[in-house]
Amino acid sequence: MTSLFDLSTTQQRLLTEKINFIKSLDLSYAIRLPNGEIIGNLKVVEPKPEKPARKRKPLAFPRGTYTNYLRPFVKDLIIGKTIYVSADKYSLDSLQKSASSLLFTMYGPANVTTNMNREKNELQLTRDH
Repeated sequence: MTSLFDLSTTQQRLLTEKINFIKSLDLSYAIRLPNGEIIGNLKVVEPKPEKPARKRKPLAFPRGTYTNYLRPFVKDLIIGKTIYVSADKYSLDSLQKSASSLLFTMYGPANVTTNMNREKNELQLTRDH
């Protein structure tokens, strides 16, 4: 058996009694001592370290800003209709991503087409189905 030197005499005696009892029942066991030593016949698997939180870049605008800007334009979008939304002070790429997400939620997948017109700095939204 592995050395129990880090434990007091009483703790060593009690631990030895308990280990002998467990062995008499023919059970498998693993005990981690305060110094990190492991006693027993079970393999101890160390837990995986937690992944660090993903670092995100700071937002250009508060959450929901793009969606709140787009919602009045798309709330009455009917099938076959195309609307043009000026990007105004927003990034055209970010606005298109938000529009795609919003329209997917409102109308489902493959029902709306989004296009960017970089020359006019506007977003074209067409409801297909």
